[in-house]
Amino acid sequence: MQKKDDVYLFLTLFSALREFTKYHQKESYAELELEAYKKISYDKGLVKQWVRKNEKVGTIDCFELLLYHYSLKPYHLLVMGRSLLGYEVFVDRKDFENLIDFLNIFNELFWVKKVYPESETFAY
Repeated sequence: MQKKDDVYLFLTLFSALREFTKYHQKESYAELELEAYKKISYDKGLVKQWVRKNEKVGTIDCFELLLYHYSLKPYHLLVMGRSLLGYEVFVDRKDFENLIDFLNIFNELFWVKKVYPESETFAY
């Protein structure tokens, strides 16, 4: 039975790490969008267009990165908690810094300030 448990643990960890590769693929996109945002942040209309353009990335593709993987350890993102493996698995937050900054700005604009209230995401 030990072999089956080891396979399950390996596949679970592998799946979590694969999810992080999906997030990491958005890193260069986030860098470009941060640069674009800095140029238009003074204009409410352009900011709304920026939020609309990035809605899928911010609400579907990468939303869970900060929700489930943000760690109180300042240099790491939590890949997997202690409950499954008996120890925590982290990745370096520095490798996701543009995406984290992008998501923080997007979340503030979209969820807190609601600059794009007609979004279907708000339709309950």
